Amino acid sequence: NGAARWCRDALMNFAVAAHSVQERVHAPGLGSVSFFAGRRAPHADFHLLQHLYLQQLWPAFATSSLFAGRVLPRCRLVGTSAHEGPMALMALEAPLDARLPLSSVLWTILFWACTGNRTVLPDAFGSATFKHMLLELGLLPDVAMARQDSGRLARFAAIFPETRRMASEIEEFADIEEALRCGYRYFGAGGFFGEKRRGLAEFSIAAKITTALCPAADGTLRVGHAGKLGDFSEGSWADFSEEKHGGTARAKFIVPAEVDRDEMFARLLGYARAGDALHDAATAAAAAGVGAAP
Repeated sequence: NGAARWCRDALMNFAVAAHSVQERVHAPGLGSVSFFAGRRAPHADFHLLQHLYLQQLWPAFATSSLFAGRVLPRCRLVGTSAHEGPMALMALEAPLDARLPLSSVLWTILFWACTGNRTVLPDAFGSATFKHMLLELGLLPDVAMARQDSGRLARFAAIFPETRRMASEIEEFADIEEALRCGYRYFGAGGFFGEKRRGLAEFSIAAKITTALCPAADGTLRVGHAGKLGDFSEGSWADFSEEKHGGTARAKFIVPAEVDRDEMFARLLGYARAGDALHDAATAAAAAGVGAAP
């Protein structure tokens, strides 16, 4: 009975979400939603059934699932990058990040060179910080699309005002509606389409690779660790207060058990604060008519 009930609920959630997207986003030409799926899929058969249905429903269906791409014919693959890339390079090349997380920019450039996919997923150590590093290096005009995955949609849009944007932190259709109002035209969603067990939302867990191993020529392993901070759900990391926000922010902080959690949090918070402070100052100056927009 439990399995049947879950299957019924999952199929209903999926059908409602899929048709809402088709009728209210795709059909009127407001934007493009891709199926970011795979890692949280509860069952392989259900996962493939979703793909078969969406292939018929959405005119330009695309998925991030390599599994579905191999199993099903005519399954167009789509994707950006993942947090694990810059996190792994941060873990192995810590000296690059003495002042700012430059390793994340280096990884992004390597990713661009290898794939031709010039998207950015900038929120691991603060999106504003990442944006300002790109700006200082003259790389911001080369960004094809910026993907929002945490924090506030409107703030991310203000950080990347001239760049095409994708929203991928989609929990319900209201998130898509808000993103459309903020000027987003591209979306990536997975759990929203019925993959999550909505009755157990408090147990939805995100896992990231936070430890990297690099074998040396002599056979030894070099071990490094990284964390993931994300953008601040309350707005600007420059306004972060340990008393007001510490509990919630630390609960979402992803870090390996082998490192000093407080030290890692403080280091990444310092990165994010620096960029958010720059963004806030530029925004205030532009509002006062004494500077350019951020």
